[in-house]
Amino acid sequence: DQLRQLEEMRQQLEALRNENRELKLQTGGELSADQDEKVLQEFLVKLRAVLEMRSEGRFEQQLFDEYNGGLVQLSDEHLRELYSSFMLIYVEEYDEAVLERLGIGEPDETTVGFAEMMTIKLGELMDQPRQVRIQAFQAAQKKKEDQAKELLKKKEREKE
Repeated sequence: DQLRQLEEMRQQLEALRNENRELKLQTGGELSADQDEKVLQEFLVKLRAVLEMRSEGRFEQQLFDEYNGGLVQLSDEHLRELYSSFMLIYVEEYDEAVLERLGIGEPDETTVGFAEMMTIKLGELMDQPRQVRIQAFQAAQKKKEDQAKELLKKKEREKE
């Protein structure tokens, strides 16, 4: 019974840490190096999923939105690192360390194309503070949701 309680407390602590991190990201608070690294690792999981999706010729909007949401949360340092990594992949001057850090295998044509696109996108994002990137992404997501709701209402009115 104590083990179960200990596990519940550990899960609650982790949930509170995640909530604290999210609040810091929302308000422009500084994250610790460990928190920044965790944000990066969570993003890299999404990066690998997006690369896999693209190499299979699929597109899932939700996954891409999660990827972009994770991207804007990266620290300025990690954003620059990612920019450099994608640039090295795009110009085919990467080494094993770059691929290992990103957790990806040998880049195929799809990955090289994605790296080109991301180099452009990251170049634009690097000039913005993290809080501004997050707020802009959230505003774009809200606008997209509002447009979808409006379209739904319009379709409902047309049915009447």
